Amino acid sequence: WHPAKDQLRGTAKYGKKGGPHSSHAWSIPFAGSKFDEFLFATGDGKKWLIAKKASVLGWYSNGQREILKSSTSAKPYKARWYRRHRNREDPWISIVDHGPAVKSGGILYGENNVGLAHASTILPMHMGANVYIRQKGKTYTPGNCKNIDGGDWLLVRHVPAGNRWHPAKDRLAGRVAYGIPGTELSSAAWSVRFAQEDFDEFLFATGDCEKWLVAKKNQVYGTYANAPRWVQKSSARNSRYRARWYNRNNVREDPWISIGDHFPSIKSGNIVYGEGSYGRFHATTVLPKHKGANVFIRKSKPAPKPGTAAQLDGGGWRLVRHVPAGRTWHPAKDQLRGTSEYGTPGNELSSTAFSVSFHRTPFDQFLFATGDVKQWVIASKASVMGWYSNVPRQVKKTSEFSGRHTVKWYRRHRNKEDPWISTVDHGAAVRTGKIVYGENNAGGVHASRVLPVHMGANVFVRNIKDSVYPGNCAALEGGGWQLVRHVPAGTRWHPATDRLLGTHAYGKAGNELSRHSWSIRFDKATFDEFLFSTGDCRKWLVATKQSVLGWYSNAPRTIKASSLSATPTKARWYRRKSQKEDPWISLTDHASAIKQGNILYGEAFFGHSHAKNILPIHQGANVFIRVNKGGQSVVAGEAKKAATKEKIGIWHTKGGAKPRGKAKKGCAKPKPLRKDGTFRMMSKGFANSINIMINNFAPKFARAVIQAQAGTARRAALLATKSEIRQIMSDHYNNLSQLTARKALFYCRYIGGTNSAKLANKCQANAIAIMDRVQKTDMAKCWVAKAAKVAIPKAKAAARKAALIARKRLIRNLRPALKALAWKIFYKGFAKEQAAWDAKQTKGLTALREKKRRFIKQMHASTLIKMKAAIKGVLNGNRMKDSVRRMKVAARKAARSTAKVLIDKELGPKFNAAAKKAYPIAVRAALAKRLAAMKMTAWGGPTETVTPRLRR
Repeated sequence: WHPAKDQLRGTAKYGKKGGPHSSHAWSIPFAGSKFDEFLFATGDGKKWLIAKKASVLGWYSNGQREILKSSTSAKPYKARWYRRHRNREDPWISIVDHGPAVKSGGILYGENNVGLAHASTILPMHMGANVYIRQKGKTYTPGNCKNIDGGDWLLVRHVPAGNRWHPAKDRLAGRVAYGIPGTELSSAAWSVRFAQEDFDEFLFATGDCEKWLVAKKNQVYGTYANAPRWVQKSSARNSRYRARWYNRNNVREDPWISIGDHFPSIKSGNIVYGEGSYGRFHATTVLPKHKGANVFIRKSKPAPKPGTAAQLDGGGWRLVRHVPAGRTWHPAKDQLRGTSEYGTPGNELSSTAFSVSFHRTPFDQFLFATGDVKQWVIASKASVMGWYSNVPRQVKKTSEFSGRHTVKWYRRHRNKEDPWISTVDHGAAVRTGKIVYGENNAGGVHASRVLPVHMGANVFVRNIKDSVYPGNCAALEGGGWQLVRHVPAGTRWHPATDRLLGTHAYGKAGNELSRHSWSIRFDKATFDEFLFSTGDCRKWLVATKQSVLGWYSNAPRTIKASSLSATPTKARWYRRKSQKEDPWISLTDHASAIKQGNILYGEAFFGHSHAKNILPIHQGANVFIRVNKGGQSVVAGEAKKAATKEKIGIWHTKGGAKPRGKAKKGCAKPKPLRKDGTFRMMSKGFANSINIMINNFAPKFARAVIQAQAGTARRAALLATKSEIRQIMSDHYNNLSQLTARKALFYCRYIGGTNSAKLANKCQANAIAIMDRVQKTDMAKCWVAKAAKVAIPKAKAAARKAALIARKRLIRNLRPALKALAWKIFYKGFAKEQAAWDAKQTKGLTALREKKRRFIKQMHASTLIKMKAAIKGVLNGNRMKDSVRRMKVAARKAARSTAKVLIDKELGPKFNAAAKKAYPIAVRAALAKRLAAMKMTAWGGPTETVTPRLRR
């Protein structure tokens, strides 16, 4: 059999790649290939079987594995195979059970050069054997089920992997919202309201996309019990069929949606929807194994009419090449470089072939489509161009599959009919009539099975930047839009409260799909049109600046164009002076737009249904502006900023008003405020601002919002006042938040005019005192900063110098300290014999003998051995060698004494007890004789220390 030893993992590589009838064995790696089916066949093709990848792989021993079909049966059945962990000849793949297959020559795969009857009954007679792989079904990666059945699905409800179904109890009506909207694989259950959405199809899918079904809205809704309902298609069947479901009144867990009939689906794990947090086998057989479940909705699109391919995938396509219905492909020979020009340019259904030059046109995508738009491919320019031969090329989407995948094409250097572009791999496309592009008038089945049947074929190009898709709404209505404000998917509208005047700026400027709210100023920009759109570009409207601004309450305002109508319409909006959340901009009248999810703009963090019915479902919302002159769009630019700097406070000086700012040199103190009671105005500009402020004040309550630059007014006004003044000013806190020092003083005068002069003078005196303290604080900060500039470098230099000195001192003192430590360890841990040796060498140590002896008795022999290494590394000379030698002697003697104690105290009694219990009387005499020779009594224990023989 095969020389491979990878147990069909696809990692083995040997021999020169050949054909199915090669005279030598060979294999190529296929572990990284995407496939879901194996074909095992003999060389003559008389014996074969097809099995799923999951059936072949895995560990089993004489276990039943499913076969989709074989040379003996066109229907699925099972056979017993082997794939054991440590058997290198496995797996054994056979048409029938393994035992009978060995005798009958039904083995189709084995490894490790195994022979015997397993090989001799099949390989010589059937010209060897081969292994094939293929990708049969369309694969949908977990968390990407939105591409099922052509895509365009909107995710509205999710339940994570667990043992309970959706918490909702609205019978799929879309009236319930809970949780935080997330993705198909979120860790928590969530739902958004979708009753207001215009849709007619449901998609129910598990999180890993392995189990799914598509059904019409009218088949899901209604009241029924174990009744057959139509399923458009599912993961089990690609055609329309019926399945029995439940949707009963007053039953909280209904509806029950399943791929097959309800009761068989419970056991097989084919339930795809349930409610009321229902558990049991309805949930446990599917949710934990398939990463939860999701609900999608969409508005089904009618089949495209012939000649409308330019509208595919959002449009924006330019027709550059056409071949009519016939039996030969395009006359061009430029291999899609775009240099060929012939014929008279026409439309997608022209009766003659034509081509226009497009090699100088900026584009990044191709669309190849038949005239009836039933077969089409969208791919990037980079995927189409280049040289390749039956190599997988990346495809954005096709009429077969709406997600990104790969298809095998040809574009060879010397083949004039190339490139061959198809919706499926080239070989299969030729047989099934799914070729969508060829050149050089190539004919045969490549053309005859496509062009006459599908009304010819066309080639389109487009620049993706000019097309509309989620995140590129700026291409709407001719483009030229500038994004100025964004709110992400959530449950609250824009934080701004400037009523679309463009004076508010917050957040870091991002893109149309940013995860945070942001806005830039556009009050000084030149523009005349607004574009309000959702993040996915499904809902939008264009209105003039004049229609949006102004004051109105439930009044009809003109919409130039919208996602509902290409012609001007009117809708009732709100922009009231007293409501912070205004303006309300919507596709339809405000009241109906709330329920329908057609609100496109609101402010002041407003939530409720105004936001919940639109933002979570459509990826947030955006605001764009542009100038539209004569149909030409010009991006709005910001006006030049004024040359004069913004004032941040006004001080009294002899020379007139002077803006407060940083001193150029030194820390010169400005002159203090004067308490003269006249409040002389030192500049016309300041006087004008005072007049404007007076005109805006109400006679009884100062409600005008005064916007200035500094932040000292709050301190000057609130901290300086007491009793009645504090109460009055607290009522107008918002008005005082941004007053400058001078305007704070004027405010005191205004209060005095409306209340009493005594209070005004008190307010003025306190305010001036506060301002003087502020000035002194500023001066202190200035001098501290100047001192720090000098002090900090000096402090750093001193620290570095101190560190160097400390390091030198540490090194200098380190060696003596180590020596002292070593001697301390040496004297503490020395053995009894070493202490005696020290006493002979040094007469002054006799007083320490008794202390050392007591210490040594407490030490363990292993401690002495460990200390040897420490002393050996510190001491030097003959003294170290003698110490080590003496230490070894001491360790051996300490070990002997320890052994004596253990034998006397422990082993003796245990030995005697065991002997008494285990040996019969006949043996005791012999043992007594032996023990007597060792000077021990019969059973009374040792009479003296144990002899060396017994110790050993």
